[in-house]
Amino acid sequence: MPVYNGAAFIEAAIENVLKQTHRSLVLVIADNASTDATASICEAAARRDPRVLYHRNTRNIGALANFNRVYELAPSTPYFVWAAYDDVRSPDFIEAALAALDSDPGAVLAYGACRMIDENSRLLAYDDAVQAYRTADGTLVHDDRLLERNLDGAPVARFEAVLGSNGVNAPIHGVFRRSALARTSLHTPHGSDNLLLAEAALLGRFRFVPSMQFLYRIHAASTLHLDRTAWTQRETGEKTARARLPVQTLRNYLRATRTAPGLTIDQRRRARRAVLRYALRRTALRRLVVPGIDNYFGLKRWPWKSAAQHAEAAS
Repeated sequence: MPVYNGAAFIEAAIENVLKQTHRSLVLVIADNASTDATASICEAAARRDPRVLYHRNTRNIGALANFNRVYELAPSTPYFVWAAYDDVRSPDFIEAALAALDSDPGAVLAYGACRMIDENSRLLAYDDAVQAYRTADGTLVHDDRLLERNLDGAPVARFEAVLGSNGVNAPIHGVFRRSALARTSLHTPHGSDNLLLAEAALLGRFRFVPSMQFLYRIHAASTLHLDRTAWTQRETGEKTARARLPVQTLRNYLRATRTAPGLTIDQRRRARRAVLRYALRRTALRRLVVPGIDNYFGLKRWPWKSAAQHAEAAS
């Protein structure tokens, strides 16, 4: 469980993990030098339950590095799951995931259905027409549910499915087979969740278990509210970092098609073509020229306003 200033939600998240029906687990918390009450909450949890291992970074190393730090600190168990400090899972989440993985040795990941909640744990409404959730203020949060199914096909088909989906929230917070996760790039600024899942898809099958409920919380501190430059700064921990064009991300996808074990020459060619189609998709080209929250040049709403001006206006 990586966390930075998560005092508002982390106590409930810790209890949610410790009350899982699968009891044989270790909860590793990596505190990214929080400045709120996170440390005291986590220390109290560690005193109450020996399954909680609390680690505090001496400085903020960025969100992505802290996600990887949790992986490094965790005991070398057969399975691994990232548990966000503000999300909630159904009580049998881990038990159901382990059953799915144990029944399929070729599967590398098991996950359930993602539903989004607000800061008060109320479910957000889902609009099928636009494949997005709507927050109380009308903001659309896209999560297209295309991955809410088993990915049983050939490696390239699984790879293409991940590339074509906006709905990676549930899979990235599912239960991984650690031996497969070790062969990925973990979290990197150039690809992040999507790249990690695409690499995993080349390694093995994904199991979707509908009874596993993953509740993804949207609140004031969610990355939903950040432009690309602010997101880059949060994820890297570098206050002067700027959003860059996704050239390195595409290189990482191509590297994955080259290094994934067991693929034939033809499969590697088809995987590279899939990356090319991904690079030339309509939304990617739009981000190069049209102002918006996902614009690659770090613009948020309008081209003449900087991220700092937007943050000032929001406050």
